[in-house]
Amino acid sequence: MRALMVRQITAGLAVLVLLSACASPPPVRYYRLDPMNLEPQATTGRPAVLALGPMSFPDYLRRPQLVRRGQGAEMTVDEFHRWAEPLDEAVPRVLAVNVSALADDLVVVPGTRRPVAPDYRLIATVHRLDTDASGETVMLVQWSISGRDRAAVVPPRTTRYRSRASPADDPGAMAEATSDLLAQFSRDIAAALEHARRS
Repeated sequence: MRALMVRQITAGLAVLVLLSACASPPPVRYYRLDPMNLEPQATTGRPAVLALGPMSFPDYLRRPQLVRRGQGAEMTVDEFHRWAEPLDEAVPRVLAVNVSALADDLVVVPGTRRPVAPDYRLIATVHRLDTDASGETVMLVQWSISGRDRAAVVPPRTTRYRSRASPADDPGAMAEATSDLLAQFSRDIAAALEHARRS
């Protein structure tokens, strides 16, 4: 009788081990930020150079996982849905491509590349960049553009951009909504700089 019980327990444990081995976690999926679908502007003569950076981000965004805003002050980190590149590299890259395509006679250099003497420099602090449970995606950014003499060409301002991820629980839709926020920001940068260059 005792031997039968031992065999049953051993068999049960073996089944549990096999089941736990088969229950592997879901695969990690990666998402990118995309620039606007625009043809690059042609440049004539010597184009002006806009350097992007320094750009600073809150610590909660300095991670590969997608972060969602929960109830109240709660933030949810998704271990199985991640950015394909760090946001502090992806955001300047996308802005550079966008603004270059939107502005005439302007070369935009991301923060990873430092021209010796750019004509203009964008300085930005991203205070918020996330999506809530309803799909509302928000970027709150303080930014300004200075000239060669470091004087403000575009005075400091704080702008809130909104987009919507649909469906709200889709990480891919969240990434697309974030790209839309960067497109809105890019249009403002290009328009503000064009106005300043004409003044």
